[in-house]
Amino acid sequence: NLKNEAKKGNFSPLSERLIEEIEGILQRKKQAVIFLNRRGFSGATFCKLCGQNFECPNCENNMKLHRKFDQQKFVCHVCGHLEKFPEKCPTCEAQNFEFHGWGTQMVEKLLAETFPKIRLLRADSDSVTGKHDFQKILEKFHRHEADILLGTQMIAKGLDFERVELVGVILADVGLSLPDFRAEERVFQILTQVSGRAGRRRTRGKIIIQTFRPHEEIFGFVRKHDTENFLHRQREHRERAEMPPFVNLAKITFSHRDKKVAFEE
Repeated sequence: NLKNEAKKGNFSPLSERLIEEIEGILQRKKQAVIFLNRRGFSGATFCKLCGQNFECPNCENNMKLHRKFDQQKFVCHVCGHLEKFPEKCPTCEAQNFEFHGWGTQMVEKLLAETFPKIRLLRADSDSVTGKHDFQKILEKFHRHEADILLGTQMIAKGLDFERVELVGVILADVGLSLPDFRAEERVFQILTQVSGRAGRRRTRGKIIIQTFRPHEEIFGFVRKHDTENFLHRQREHRERAEMPPFVNLAKITFSHRDKKVAFEE
């Protein structure tokens, strides 16, 4: 329960329990998979002095901070707009920024700070740019050239590593609040898939799922691997709300570089 972590003064993506489990993995010379379905460094950036929020000029979504080597840039994950990270606030010219939300790059930085000797590989669409990059990362992990594989959805399924005894889900809430009737189904699916990366041989694996909403019904089903009752509950919800598969829906999308034109259309 990440709310309990915050009450203890821990605002990091790494809960005390997850840190303890990673320490155990390192001592036993085993491996862990850490999953966060959000790339980049942070989800939103604010000026600490005036509160200026950095939004995309095209679609008004929060710009995501990405870091690579000594370079920093803002990327809009919705429309793809790209711009240089400012040296100072355009409103008050302060040079003090606050970062909200966790991305894989931030988790990578914190893992390296918490475990200075850790060998870490990151797999997301920022680190996997070439045709064979992902395969090279998996081969390195398979040869035990890294202790932890950190990544987004691309590491959630189809991977089979003998030494992996721990899976940590940094924030299981990602995707739950999307305005889509399939949101819970997709979160359940990906949590079930990523949980299957641990303990695939003789040893029993351990799964640590972190969330700000532990009382959500979905996490009870995930904990018990209870797919049948999860689907039954989803069916009840959708029938009541008149959602597929009980009705047919048509989705019509209007897109344009200019948001106003799209609305007018």
